Amino acid sequence: MKVSQIEHSLQFYANGKFLITGEYVVLDGVRGLAVPLNLGQRIQITPRTDQAIIWKSFNADGGIWFHWQTTVNSWSESSSDSVTQKLIDILKHAQELAGSNILDKGCEITMHLGFDRQFGMGSSSTLISLIAQWFQVDPYTLQFQSFGGSGYDIACATSNGPIVYRYHPEQPSYKSIDFDPDFKDDLFLST
Repeated sequence: MKVSQIEHSLQFYANGKFLITGEYVVLDGVRGLAVPLNLGQRIQITPRTDQAIIWKSFNADGGIWFHWQTTVNSWSESSSDSVTQKLIDILKHAQELAGSNILDKGCEITMHLGFDRQFGMGSSSTLISLIAQWFQVDPYTLQFQSFGGSGYDIACATSNGPIVYRYHPEQPSYKSIDFDPDFKDDLFLST
């Protein structure tokens, strides 16, 4: 977990991911080789003096792709926008896991992707990892409640290098390994 405090703000970072072996076999419990990318996503949470909650997500090109503004008292209300509703659901799950009301004060949340969100490098899994770090909850539980999947991308989000991952719905596990192919400099791998 990479965390820093900036002028009373919290900041967290999560790596993108690349699974060398297939997701479907990993879901069946087969070990998978996965590599965190040197591209990822970061979040900064800055307190506000009012009751507003303002969320802004930026793509790698610096353009804003998502904006949501709500209040401390109404953030959990349903939304007709599917992206906003998914975020609300994730935040509700995180709040339940945390057992406390994290969003009880105004704040501005800023997300910055280091890769294009359409590339499949982990915009959802880094979001889950970042929210789990912020709420101090288990990222696998949050992932399984929010999106499902094997969780290898959650392991990559905070790993410092290549891993062998094994899915188990109760307790996924992974271990660090050496993975040093000749072509690694041509990739975005964090090795």
